[in-house]
Amino acid sequence: MTLSNDIEDPKEDFPELEISLKFLSWQSLYETEKPFHIFLNIPPGAPDQRNTNLVFHDVHIPVRDVRSLSLNQQPTLDQSGFIYRRSGTSLSKFTDRTQIESVYLPEVELLLRREVEDIERVFFFDWRVSSLLAFYI
Repeated sequence: MTLSNDIEDPKEDFPELEISLKFLSWQSLYETEKPFHIFLNIPPGAPDQRNTNLVFHDVHIPVRDVRSLSLNQQPTLDQSGFIYRRSGTSLSKFTDRTQIESVYLPEVELLLRREVEDIERVFFFDWRVSSLLAFYI
């Protein structure tokens, strides 16, 4: 396996795998009650002691290296809910929060605005610097 972006035959290095993901199963209860999961301790005297009303089912899906997809196989935002784009960055240090906020996040926002129509606001929710990142750099 190579880390280069120029893999001659990614299918050789990354065969298609089948994985199992959990998806929320529709319940008639959701017509009158929003799906929820509570991550706090429920007080003993609360009338509803449930911490969740979520019900999941397993879905087996194929996963493959996107570099092996031809142009007409690429996921689209409308069909798949995501797209892949290559984009450079002028960020030099991915472990520096200040640089990430001042350089990288604005670059990502520009990329999003360029690729997705009618964006009014971009909000980066719950991003973080991995403590493991320094180990790999």
